[in-house]
Amino acid sequence: VVALLMGYALPESARDVAAHVSPEEGERAREIPDGAMEAGRWLRDHSSPGDVVATDLHCRQVTESACDSRHYWVAGFTERRVLVEGWAYAESTLSRTPLFRASYLDVPFADPVRLAANDAVFRRPTAENVRHLAQKYGVKWLFTDSNRRLERFAQLRFRNESSSVYRLF
Repeated sequence: VVALLMGYALPESARDVAAHVSPEEGERAREIPDGAMEAGRWLRDHSSPGDVVATDLHCRQVTESACDSRHYWVAGFTERRVLVEGWAYAESTLSRTPLFRASYLDVPFADPVRLAANDAVFRRPTAENVRHLAQKYGVKWLFTDSNRRLERFAQLRFRNESSSVYRLF
């Protein structure tokens, strides 16, 4: 039985391990842009440990339409709780993954309403969207790439070549 189960899991596991052990040239630099650590550390140093951060950087882009939900560096660099990021390894994801029939990477975020509220702030920023995120989810900070559309609804506090950090009013 163990050998049979390993036979089902081994090809997929070997492919995943090989992709991580020997990434394509420059792939790691694309996953975490230059300046991201600086922005994350700035936010850590200028916020409180209980502050909540929202980001639109919650997927590692593998194709135009696919989301690899193993993106977690915003939480890692800021040392803050992030509203939506890196759900691949969450218990809520793993418990919803059919054993040996699907990859945990294909499981969507557990709370689609929260994901929609988070993404709306970055895709279609409005005063109402930003206020909703702050009031319902306690978000105080926005961490994004160079999304300048947020400047009307939040105070820009830090920007470098790859990242912007906003404080909600």
